[in-house]
Amino acid sequence: MNWTMKLRIGWAILGITAGLMAGTVFGFQYHNWLTLVIGYFSSVCAA
Repeated sequence: MNWTMKLRIGWAILGITAGLMAGTVFGFQYHNWLTLVIGYFSSVCAA
């Protein structure tokens, strides 16, 4: 596997984890449920 593919996989993993963390924090800490849905949808799109 070449480095461009590793870079793409790394960015996808970063996008998945960022969406999950942001959605969880804004959903449960701040009770902003729309942001939770958008963060989780972002994670699905990154996957």
